[in-house]
Amino acid sequence: MSNMLEIGARIKDEREKRNLTQDELASQAKIESYQTLGKIERGERKDLKTTELQRIAEALGVSIGFLLGEFTQPQKSLIFWRKEPTSAQKTVLENKLHSFIENYSFLEEVLNQNKKIRRTLPIFSLNPSSTSYEDAHEVAEEVRKTLNLGGQPSSALQSCLEEDFDVKVLYEDLGDSSAACTRDDSSVAIMINKKESLWRQNYNLAHELYHLITWDPAVLKQIKSDPALDKRNEELAENFAAGLLMPAEDLKDDFRRIIEGGKLAPADLMVLSSKYKVSTEATAYRLLNFGCLSKDDAKKLISEIHRESVSKETSIKFSEKLVRLAFFAYQKDKISKARLAQIVGVSLIDLPTLLTAYDLNEPIQA
Repeated sequence: MSNMLEIGARIKDEREKRNLTQDELASQAKIESYQTLGKIERGERKDLKTTELQRIAEALGVSIGFLLGEFTQPQKSLIFWRKEPTSAQKTVLENKLHSFIENYSFLEEVLNQNKKIRRTLPIFSLNPSSTSYEDAHEVAEEVRKTLNLGGQPSSALQSCLEEDFDVKVLYEDLGDSSAACTRDDSSVAIMINKKESLWRQNYNLAHELYHLITWDPAVLKQIKSDPALDKRNEELAENFAAGLLMPAEDLKDDFRRIIEGGKLAPADLMVLSSKYKVSTEATAYRLLNFGCLSKDDAKKLISEIHRESVSKETSIKFSEKLVRLAFFAYQKDKISKARLAQIVGVSLIDLPTLLTAYDLNEPIQA
């Protein structure tokens, strides 16, 4: 582990900034006693465990990388929530997202991947009070072409965002909230609820992309202070997501091809939904907006599809790219096994199970 005196000094400095006593921090971080914490702050605990340091970092609201001196603690960027969690949960989740971004950046640096030239997401000046649903659909089509997502955007969207635009995508248990995102000069990130179905996660990713391409901190703060404006902004993001994931001409062509032999059946709707990796409801209402289905037909089709036949599978993902970067760094002796476990958010005991889930039983080749 890094110089214990320096680590201890950072812990003490952050504790005092928060007006915490040693006893209070020891209690919050589940450290044995304030005397033990005192030894850590003085650099006298040479056997400090990574799990202990992680608990201290979480209690202080900083990253373990900061305490280790791997990077400075940046000013935390604005995080825009679709539906804000409770205050306590929000703090924990936002700390996780900031820590995730820092770990990601650290791994890219030690693996010399931070020198890659990546594209920057476009910015559209769209005020929700004056933007129509048609405007959102037009922007979606422009973005689809700019990102070169093709006729089945769900299949390519996350990979494109991560590889071409360096958008960091994290999957976490967000409780009642679906997603959040952040954008500043140094990083762009999206946090998705890993407990939701795969089709909903696809929609959430596209939904949050709308917020990223219309990002304006001043406007976002205004939106969150006005419930009506906030509701309108979320509706625009949903329309953008529908337009992005179900391109108009492609979906219409598929619809015409399917109904050549007669009326659209529930099984046909499920085939279309599966192709575009969205829900049957989203597909039906997109077709309704095109005039391909009546409102009654759309409702009837949806009601006839047994919900148990729709996949409720949820993602195992934490962040596939981050897990692979961390494993690659471990194989290259850039980080320890304990640091690998800390970055991917599991214990050393559970680490093999997680790596197996990502097919990382064998070393990754450079």
